[in-house]
Amino acid sequence: MDTLVYVLGLNNTGLWYGFWSGIGSDLSLFGAGIAFYLRHQCHVRWCGRVARVPIDGHVVCWRHHPNNPPSAAAIREMTNA
Repeated sequence: MDTLVYVLGLNNTGLWYGFWSGIGSDLSLFGAGIAFYLRHQCHVRWCGRVARVPIDGHVVCWRHHPNNPPSAAAIREMTNA
Protein backbone atom coordinates (compact mmCIF):
# COMPACT_ATOMS: atom_id res chain seq x y z
CA MET A 1 0.00 0.00 0.00
CA ASP A 2 2.86 2.38 0.78
CA THR A 3 4.31 1.80 -2.69
CA LEU A 4 1.00 2.69 -4.34
CA VAL A 5 0.72 5.86 -2.24
CA TYR A 6 4.28 6.79 -3.23
CA VAL A 7 3.83 6.06 -6.96
CA LEU A 8 0.57 8.00 -7.16
CA GLY A 9 2.22 10.89 -5.33
CA LEU A 10 -0.25 11.03 -2.45
CA ASN A 11 2.37 11.28 0.30
CA ASN A 12 3.51 14.86 -0.40
CA THR A 13 2.25 18.21 0.87
CA GLY A 14 -0.66 18.61 -1.54
CA LEU A 15 -2.75 16.28 -3.65
CA TRP A 16 -2.05 17.92 -7.04
CA TYR A 17 1.59 18.62 -6.24
CA GLY A 18 2.06 15.01 -5.28
CA PHE A 19 0.23 13.76 -8.36
CA TRP A 20 2.29 15.83 -10.80
CA SER A 21 5.51 15.00 -8.97
CA GLY A 22 4.62 11.31 -9.02
CA ILE A 23 2.92 9.46 -11.83
CA GLY A 24 1.42 12.58 -13.42
CA SER A 25 4.82 13.69 -14.70
CA ASP A 26 4.93 10.58 -16.89
CA LEU A 27 1.83 11.62 -18.84
CA SER A 28 3.93 13.79 -21.14
CA LEU A 29 6.22 10.82 -21.86
CA PHE A 30 3.24 8.62 -22.74
CA GLY A 31 1.83 11.39 -24.92
CA ALA A 32 5.16 11.84 -26.71
CA GLY A 33 5.35 8.10 -27.35
CA ILE A 34 1.83 8.02 -28.78
CA ALA A 35 2.55 11.07 -30.97
CA PHE A 36 5.77 9.46 -32.26
CA TYR A 37 3.92 6.24 -33.09
CA LEU A 38 1.09 8.04 -34.89
CA ARG A 39 3.54 10.18 -36.86
CA HIS A 40 5.58 7.19 -38.05
CA GLN A 41 2.90 4.58 -38.67
CA CYS A 42 1.85 3.47 -42.14
CA HIS A 43 -0.69 5.84 -43.69
CA VAL A 44 -2.76 3.00 -45.16
CA ARG A 45 -5.96 2.70 -43.16
CA TRP A 46 -5.94 0.10 -40.34
CA CYS A 47 -2.23 -0.67 -40.79
CA GLY A 48 -0.26 -0.22 -37.58
CA ARG A 49 3.21 -0.98 -38.93
CA VAL A 50 6.10 1.46 -38.79
CA ALA A 51 6.33 3.28 -42.13
CA ARG A 52 9.66 4.05 -43.77
CA VAL A 53 8.93 4.58 -47.47
CA PRO A 54 7.81 8.07 -48.49
CA ILE A 55 5.40 8.30 -51.44
CA ASP A 56 4.06 11.69 -52.50
CA GLY A 57 3.65 13.12 -49.01
CA HIS A 58 2.56 9.84 -47.41
CA VAL A 59 4.68 7.14 -45.81
CA VAL A 60 3.93 3.44 -46.12
CA CYS A 61 5.37 0.26 -44.68
CA TRP A 62 7.23 -2.37 -46.67
CA ARG A 63 4.13 -4.56 -46.83
CA HIS A 64 2.28 -1.92 -48.80
CA HIS A 65 5.34 -1.05 -50.92
CA PRO A 66 7.46 -4.18 -51.48
CA ASN A 67 8.88 -4.01 -55.03
CA ASN A 68 5.84 -2.87 -56.95
CA PRO A 69 5.32 0.61 -55.59
CA PRO A 70 1.69 1.76 -55.79
CA SER A 71 0.95 5.06 -57.44
CA ALA A 72 0.33 8.19 -55.44
CA ALA A 73 -3.35 8.05 -56.43
CA ALA A 74 -3.61 4.49 -55.09
CA ILE A 75 -2.05 5.55 -51.76
CA ARG A 76 -4.47 8.49 -51.50
CA GLU A 77 -7.38 6.13 -52.23
CA MET A 78 -6.22 3.67 -49.55
CA THR A 79 -5.79 6.38 -46.92
CA ASN A 80 -9.15 8.01 -47.62
CA ALA A 81 -11.12 4.76 -47.77
